[in-house]
Amino acid sequence: MSLEEREEAVFSPVLKGYPTALLLESIDDSLSYILGTRVREALYDHLERQYHMGRTEIPDRLGEFLRVLYEAIGVGSEAVGRAIAKTMYKKLGWEFVDVRGYQLSDHWEIIKAKAIRDIANPTEPQIARGDDAERKRWELGRLIHIRG
Repeated sequence: MSLEEREEAVFSPVLKGYPTALLLESIDDSLSYILGTRVREALYDHLERQYHMGRTEIPDRLGEFLRVLYEAIGVGSEAVGRAIAKTMYKKLGWEFVDVRGYQLSDHWEIIKAKAIRDIANPTEPQIARGDDAERKRWELGRLIHIRG
């Protein structure tokens, strides 16, 4: 299976729930927790009106979303991005490792890469199903090494 076929499989409508819904749910949860539901809804409204970006388009336009978030709340957007990443890892049952210089988009790429590997190699052990912290750290280190 080629990389393009794997990516298409991951992001096909049948598999939309993993990982895209994970990101959207994590954004919702984190924004509500940190900024409140009203501010979250105001932010989504601003994205729609000013940038023609619906909530469901955020995963495909994550960089632009993060830029708008920075414009709206400044350096606090980094903490919000980290909270979103932590929420995604928690929902997956993974240990969050705060890597210096990593942003939400970097963690998103790691999760997408894992989703692609899971589909391409369904017989591989699932890290999210285990509690082996050493294996999780090894996996993150391997992904960081690959990104190089």
